[in-house]
Amino acid sequence: MTKVNDDQMLLGASLVGDIYRNMAQELFIRMIKRIKKRGVADLKDNPYLWQLEKLNDMHMLNEENIKYVSQQTGVARKLLDEIIQNEGLSVYQNTAEQIANDLNTATPNYNSVQETLA
Repeated sequence: MTKVNDDQMLLGASLVGDIYRNMAQELFIRMIKRIKKRGVADLKDNPYLWQLEKLNDMHMLNEENIKYVSQQTGVARKLLDEIIQNEGLSVYQNTAEQIANDLNTATPNYNSVQETLA
């Protein structure tokens, strides 16, 4: 078996970090494109819960990024906040809490979204 030195380890970690950042950016860009294409009416009916969950998991659902989405899509910031808080994240949180209760485990931590919306 080949021994890995520190430089190889750092290079590998850097590559993984680059892949992670690229995936996060791609998810973010796709969400903006979808909102632009489908408009506000569709956003109100279908808040793209999966994207919100993943952006939250990657710590990208923050004040700066929500403001950026609003600027890029023309969707009012108030509407985005309402969708994130009421339509999307609350469903996710309720489901996660219900699963945690069923499995007798701790309720998951929701990262920076709660701080952003507070």
